[in-house]
Amino acid sequence: MAAPVLHRRRPAPSLAPYVSAIVGYDEQGVGIAGVREAASLDVPLVVCLSGDFRIALDRPPGPADRIASFAAGLHPGFVTMESDGAAACVQLTFTPLGARLALGLPMDALASRLVTLDALPRTDLAERLADFRTWPDRLAFAEAWATRRIAAGLVDQDPEARAATAAYHLLRRSHGAPRVAALADRLGWSRKRLARRFRIEFGLGPKALARIHRFRRARGLAAASPPDWADIAAACGYADQPHLVREFQALGGCTPTAWATGRA
Repeated sequence: MAAPVLHRRRPAPSLAPYVSAIVGYDEQGVGIAGVREAASLDVPLVVCLSGDFRIALDRPPGPADRIASFAAGLHPGFVTMESDGAAACVQLTFTPLGARLALGLPMDALASRLVTLDALPRTDLAERLADFRTWPDRLAFAEAWATRRIAAGLVDQDPEARAATAAYHLLRRSHGAPRVAALADRLGWSRKRLARRFRIEFGLGPKALARIHRFRRARGLAAASPPDWADIAAACGYADQPHLVREFQALGGCTPTAWATGRA
C-alpha cells in the first residue's frame, strides 16, 4: 500500500528565527482521519498542488470545513484535520516573527482562522510553484520566496515592531513566565498598548502567548517517563495540577494522561 511521503528541506541558518520547517507532503492515496494538533507557535502557509483538507478548530471537521491552499494563524486551542488521500502540498512553517514579516499583514487577521491564499495580499507563491515539477525545486523556490519576503519585511519594520519583538523573545526564553505588566514596564508602554501591538505582530496578546509557551514547556517536561504532573504544574507556573489538566484539555484537546500515553 502507498503511504504519504514527506520531502524536507532544511531552512538556511539565516532563516532560523523566522522559518521552522519547509516540507513537501504527498499523500499518495492515504488520507488522515481525526488527526489532532495541539496549540503551537507555528504559522503554516500551505500550497496545495492537488487535493485538499478538512480542518476545524476545537472540534471535529465536517464537509463544510474543506480547504486547500491557506495560511493559519496562532490559535489558543487545538486543531483537527482529515483528508481523502489526494493531497499534495508544500508547507512553509513560519515562527510568529517570520509570518508577520513574510505575509505583510497584521497577524490578528489570521488569529484562530484559516485564510485562503487568494485572500492574502501579494501572495503569489501558489502560481509560482506551479512552474516546478520536482519536490527539490519546489522546496528550493519556497525557501527563496520566504527569504525575499522576510528581508523586505525587515527593511519595513518600524521601531515599535522591533520593541514588541524583543518583548516576545523574552517571553519565549522564559517559557511564558513574565507577567504582562512586567513586559509593558520593560518597554515603557501601557498594558493596553502592549496587547494591541502583540496582536498586530503575532496574532495573540501576551497573555495568550504566555499560555501556549507554558503549555509547550509542560509537554516537554512530560516527555520524562512517568511524568510527575504535580511537579510539572509547579515548574510551569500553574496554580495546581487541576489547572494544568484544564489547560491540556483547552489547548490540546485531551487530558495530560491521554497525551502522555498516546491515547489522545
